[in-house]
Amino acid sequence: MAPGLLSRWCSAPIDRHRWVVLDVETTGLDVRQDQVLSVAALGLHWRQGGAELVVADAFEADLRPHAARANHDNILLHGIGLGRQQQGGAPAQVLQALQAWLGHAPVVAFHAPFDRQFLARACKAAGVTPLTRHWLDLAELAPATKPELAARSLDDWLAVWGIVCRRRHCAAADVWATAQLLLAVLAALPPDKRANWAHLVRLANSSRWLHPR
Repeated sequence: MAPGLLSRWCSAPIDRHRWVVLDVETTGLDVRQDQVLSVAALGLHWRQGGAELVVADAFEADLRPHAARANHDNILLHGIGLGRQQQGGAPAQVLQALQAWLGHAPVVAFHAPFDRQFLARACKAAGVTPLTRHWLDLAELAPATKPELAARSLDDWLAVWGIVCRRRHCAAADVWATAQLLLAVLAALPPDKRANWAHLVRLANSSRWLHPR
């Protein structure tokens, strides 16, 4: 199954009033051997006046890796050193807590397949039920609102919308910036389509085929 099409076949129930924006930090980019170090997520609630980020509805936790990773460049990137890694929570406990907090909310992430695959592998390694839910890739949705642009990375898209992220590659900071970007992208869509999850998934999928990243 193509990662970008996951939501089309996902049979999990969906909360249409609460979405979640999520980001993970990992020991590296190889899903086969690297591990999740940190996960942060923020609730987006749909109210009568539109979408609203709810700071009180947030999740953030470090996961203790099976073996601490000391790659210098990687640590410089995300700032999660060996001491903090060792103080992280047991992966099974953190992932179960994340499951409970997510509820039936669909998940939005920038380069969602990356986050989804790493979390799926982490769940499998920890003996936790996988995060089977609806996902939307903001990296695919954003180009649908400005197809004339060559923006690709999260930094590119933040610059397009004038969003400042003072500390990149920190899960909590990245998830806040991603959530701000999501609000900007939604505001660029027709009002009657902004809260329509199925429409957004179709739009992102069509953008992926028309504008391969």
